[in-house]
Amino acid sequence: MIFGEKEFSKIYDHIKAGSKFDKFDVLINAFDSKLTRFANSVIHQNVAEKNFSVLLRGVKNNRVGVASVNSSDGAKLDALIKNVETIIGLKKEDEDASIVDKWDEMPSYTQFWNEDTAAYTPRQMAESVDIILKKAKSNKIDAFGALEINLTELFFANSYGLKRYNPVTMASINVTAMGDHYTYAGLSLGRNCDIKKIDFNKIADEACDICLRAKNPKDIEPGRYDVILSHQAGENLFGMLSYLGFSARTYQEGRSFLCGKLGSKICGENITLWDDGLDVNGQPMPFDFEGVKKEKVMLIENGVAKNIVYDTKTAKKDGKKSTGHALPANSSYGPLPWNLFVKPGEHSVEDMIKSTKKGLLVTSFHYVNIVNPRDTTITGMTRNGTFMIEDGKIAYPIKNLRFTESICEALSNVEMLGNDPKLMGDSFGGTVLPTMKIKNFNFTSKTEF
Repeated sequence: MIFGEKEFSKIYDHIKAGSKFDKFDVLINAFDSKLTRFANSVIHQNVAEKNFSVLLRGVKNNRVGVASVNSSDGAKLDALIKNVETIIGLKKEDEDASIVDKWDEMPSYTQFWNEDTAAYTPRQMAESVDIILKKAKSNKIDAFGALEINLTELFFANSYGLKRYNPVTMASINVTAMGDHYTYAGLSLGRNCDIKKIDFNKIADEACDICLRAKNPKDIEPGRYDVILSHQAGENLFGMLSYLGFSARTYQEGRSFLCGKLGSKICGENITLWDDGLDVNGQPMPFDFEGVKKEKVMLIENGVAKNIVYDTKTAKKDGKKSTGHALPANSSYGPLPWNLFVKPGEHSVEDMIKSTKKGLLVTSFHYVNIVNPRDTTITGMTRNGTFMIEDGKIAYPIKNLRFTESICEALSNVEMLGNDPKLMGDSFGGTVLPTMKIKNFNFTSKTEF
């Protein structure tokens, strides 16, 4: 472990002994991050950072103060308490003053911490990256990217004596292979709690293969095309959809695209989406930033919008129970689902390609942004290898296109789902999803590269 539960309990005990709040909670987020970065097929950086933050939320006379510090030193913790007291003195009465006074019992999870990942050395990281570099050099192209290992410990405790602790490991690799002074490229990604389950040879081969096939892209006109979206491209759709509508806060404020649509069909019957922080196949996190046990929440079932997610504040407003999706006390977003799973299908990518008369194979999307949150319209660019499919075969690479599309409309046009679920994500959350074939995806403009 990085610091350990006993060390965090000492911090909590110091705050409990020194504070005069009516009630309080403490969130400690510790991490040990190791990164090996490479460019032009050469490792150019090895860095490591070990740190933690102590976030204190205090409540006094129904007023709330929040502050943080990156230290376990007693004097610094005393200063943290005073900072929170000062903030409270400047606040008006706050309806967010409730702090969880009881939790559902839950076991201590050990399967989220992998010793092989935790013990992976800088030498082993360099050797894993070297597999990729050698593959790129043998293909006379350049490899760029990074291998990252994150060891995280989350500790939560409050003035009611409730405590939670959980350690998690995660390894991730991203590889962009580029040729001819970066004029064409291919992307491949890998992510797992267990680094031994990441196949560096396969990832290198995929990035190099996409890159080599992307050489000399042709210009095509924008319009509506059937598309086969890779895991990375599909993640943008579900990640944005999660952000735009499944938070109880946005729903209560009338900003969610789901307002008035819970219980109604919002996309195709073949789409089922849920959130589950206890599934080790995703990016697990058994409790939220209020210490509440995460519930498995069905968000979309057979195309029908089923539920939204709650933290303590939003649950109280609706007379509900928190689903365990609170963000840290200093966040302004409200609850969010960030352990997503999409039900896979039965088809291979080869099946999808063979079934396509004319369409596009998309490796990844880039610079995706919201256009209209109420109808889930987003926009972005293709990147790192986009290909024309003709008569059931990949015909030639094309220049990048900009798309502007409603996520719900796109998910209403999913023709085929892959049998290849894969974890995508970042340090905050993840999505396990398959590749998808979507009809009539809207591309609105073209590029010169």
